[in-house]
Amino acid sequence: MCTYQNAFLAGYLLGLIGELWDWHQHLTGLNPSMAHLIVDIGMLLILAVLLLSIGPLRKAWRGTGERRSGLWFMSAFAGGAILFLGILVDGWWHGAHPGAAEMNTLVLPGHQLELIGLVIGVVVVSILLRRCRGQMLSQQQL
Repeated sequence: MCTYQNAFLAGYLLGLIGELWDWHQHLTGLNPSMAHLIVDIGMLLILAVLLLSIGPLRKAWRGTGERRSGLWFMSAFAGGAILFLGILVDGWWHGAHPGAAEMNTLVLPGHQLELIGLVIGVVVVSILLRRCRGQMLSQQQL
């Protein structure tokens, strides 16, 4: 029943772990390739969940779903939207500054947006998952 939330959380956590690992690799001068792979896998998982859950989101927007759940669900999408905006900004930044040596990636605007989106996603989806599991438990007790 909480399938979307589990997949969302997995994607956001993979992205967050990869983003922090990427920052560490750049600071220490090590190769960040594996960190980028983890970030990319997390982002692809988030994108897949976003695309697969368009139906439930549309239902929430039309008001046929529970109003508060719809707001939380849209908040989870907001984290993804900020994340993907960060990806675009990061792509632009690297294109505009091709030879720039970047030690601390967290000072770059694209990485900051990505991190904000990932943190919002982890927090909101964790709350969604807790609510979903609580609803499942209360239904089992009936």
